[in-house]
Order: sequence, then C-alpha cells, then structure tokens
Amino acid sequence: MTEQRKEEIGEMVAAGVRPPVAGGAGSMVRRRGGFVGDFWEGVVTPWRGFVYMLGKPGLWTFGWAPVLINLAVTTLTLMGLAVGLYYGIGAIHGSVYFASGWWGRTQEVLVVMGLVVAALGMTLAVYFLLASALCGYFYGLLAKEVEKQLGMREEDMKELPLHYQVFDALRDFLVIGGTSVGCLLLGCVPVVGSVVGTGIALYVDCFVFGYDYLDFPLELRAMKRKEKWAFARRHRAHTVGLGLTVLVFNFVPILGSVMLTTAATGAVLLHRKLVEREEAERKRG
Repeated sequence: MTEQRKEEIGEMVAAGVRPPVAGGAGSMVRRRGGFVGDFWEGVVTPWRGFVYMLGKPGLWTFGWAPVLINLAVTTLTLMGLAVGLYYGIGAIHGSVYFASGWWGRTQEVLVVMGLVVAALGMTLAVYFLLASALCGYFYGLLAKEVEKQLGMREEDMKELPLHYQVFDALRDFLVIGGTSVGCLLLGCVPVVGSVVGTGIALYVDCFVFGYDYLDFPLELRAMKRKEKWAFARRHRAHTVGLGLTVLVFNFVPILGSVMLTTAATGAVLLHRKLVEREEAERKRG
C-alpha cells in the first residue's frame, strides 16, 4: 500500500467513511442502532464534512464563494423575517377582536404562533430558492471534487441539465411555501392547530433541506427526481437529521455559513456510507 493511499484511508476514517475493503460486505459502515442512530448520523454530517475538508485544504477553493454568498442571503432573509414579524405581531396585538377578555388574548397568542410558524416557513422557502440559485452551483463543484477524491471517475459523472435543476429548486420552494400556508390555516384551529401545524412544518422543512443536500451526490449520477426521492425516503432518518442541522445553521451567523458549505461535503460522505450499506444488505439478502 502506498503512502498516498494510507493517507487517503486515514482521512476517510477520520471523516466517518469506511474505506473499501476486499471482500465486499466488509466495506460496509455498521449501523449505529435503528432510527435514532441513523438520525444522529444525519445530524453530524456537516461536522464530518468539516473534518474531511480540514484534511483537504484545497477543497476550500470551492468553498469560500458559497460561504460568502450564504452569509449575505441569510442576513437579508433574517432581516426580512424580523421586519415582517414586527409589523405582523403589532397589527394582531392592536386588533380590537383580540381585546375581549382572556379568550381573546388566548386566541391572540395562538394566531401569533401560527404567524411565526408561517413566517419562518416562508422565510425558509425564500432562502431555499435564493441559496439554491446562488450557492447550488458552487456546492455542486465542491461535491464533484470530493467524489473525485473518493475514487469516482470524472467520465462516470453525469450531471443533469440546468433547466432540470431549476425546476427541482422551484418545486421544493413550492413544497415548503405551500406547507407554510397550510400550517398557517391550520393554526386557526384553537390549541391543537398550532401544535400540529408546527410539527408538520418542522418535519417537511427538515426533510426537504436534507434531501436538497443529498441531491448533490445523487445528481452527479444523473438520477431522476423520482429515484432521488425514493433514496431519501429509504433513508428518512438520515435525511431529516441532516435537514435539521442545516435548518438550525441557517439561523447561526458566520459559523452557519461555513457549516452549510461543509454539509455539501458531508452529504457526499454520507451518501457513500448509505450506498455501501444497501449493497452489503443486498448481498446478504
């Protein structure tokens, strides 16, 4: 084994990726224990991407542009969210309809909760559309470079046309936006509506954000949307866990922009791990 190969294997192990081992099933990364373990693997994916990129400083050549763009997009969308909530909550609080006793105040709180959920959802939808349009290209370049380092040949990479990628981004934007509007309407149902609406909105947002990052290695294999969604559903816990971390880092200044970039690298590593598991399970089955 050459020194370069030893170094590559050491970096893959440090990033949580089991290097290929002769004998097929031996290369599988072991499961950590059901849904919770899979969910946690998704949650820590951006960190594993960060560790991998520390060992490969050249990857930051592809990473700095989306970090800066993401920081600008995040700042603008959060400012829009703050202004919208300020005026929206002010209008609700000043309404005569909610001024009649404890029941009116209770309704006011519930309506405000629904407004916050809907505003967050719409903010995420707008962010998603802008980030996909402005950062997606650079994330794709980063993912491609990581795949090459992990052994995928460039001639095997088959990217989908640009119009297909734009259509995917618009469709995901409509999913998040539509869910937010639905949850806003659901929030009109006293007590239960706000709780259920918040849960639905959180799940949908996390799944779509996780899918959006897993889409980078899947897209390099020219998988159609139906196939990509099937892969994400098969690995629902990983997808939601990754999406939750991405969702949280969208609201973390500076560090969040860095980790959202390393999440693209981590998604490639996670995809490799999941594919190894599927192949090993098929051989055993």
